[in-house]
Amino acid sequence: MQFASILPPAAIQAYDQLSRHNFRMTLAHQLLGDDELIEYFRGAQVHAGCYVIMDNGLMERGEPLPMETLIDLTKTGCCNEVVLPDKFQDGFETVRLVDEALRKLDSNSPGPVNWMGVVQGKDLKEAITCYLYMLRHPKVDIIGIPKVMEANYGRFQFLCHCFGVAQSYKPIHLLGIWTTPTELLQYKDFKIVRSCDSNFPAATALERRRVSKVNPTEKSKITPQQFEQISLETFKTVEDFYEDNLFVLEELAEGKV
Repeated sequence: MQFASILPPAAIQAYDQLSRHNFRMTLAHQLLGDDELIEYFRGAQVHAGCYVIMDNGLMERGEPLPMETLIDLTKTGCCNEVVLPDKFQDGFETVRLVDEALRKLDSNSPGPVNWMGVVQGKDLKEAITCYLYMLRHPKVDIIGIPKVMEANYGRFQFLCHCFGVAQSYKPIHLLGIWTTPTELLQYKDFKIVRSCDSNFPAATALERRRVSKVNPTEKSKITPQQFEQISLETFKTVEDFYEDNLFVLEELAEGKV
């Protein structure tokens, strides 16, 4: 699978090019009013052949940006794919938000872009119902499985439950890493799992820790809000840790031990 490394906003332009993979993840609220960052991700597509996913900002803000704002940002050409609005661990509200959001595309289409629907739910039954909605909706192109599924059920086991009900014919994206990146090795034979994003390489680097390819690595204690405030000067002090961690994450995503 492809791995998209999330960096603190101040460090994106200096360190983004270190990735061997061509997937990128940007956060919609960070793009608001930042023409330079929008231009950077637009250029990454044109000049480096990158595929850019724009997240809706739920985990960082506590709620997603409105669909109208996501559409306006998409019209700038900053991304190839957009994470549709969702509600943390609430499958029924997520279905309502996605249905409402996709109806707005009929009269306000931003052009060719893929739309990711995120599977949420307070329990297994609700989450599988949400998965089936995303699978069957003709305008949902990608199915996102959030990292909280790893904490609740084991994300790999959750996907096996879903596929036991209805095998996905849509690509799967893993949103974040909850516990340890060695989780990614479980998907090496699941070609339908297309990609994963995480700030794991950068966040653990900021704690001056190196990720292991073999043993579980404890997740960072840095909050999303703290992560966003990291300066370029601070990140430069841990660049060796970041390079090592990024290499390990990309190897794990490729199924290499």
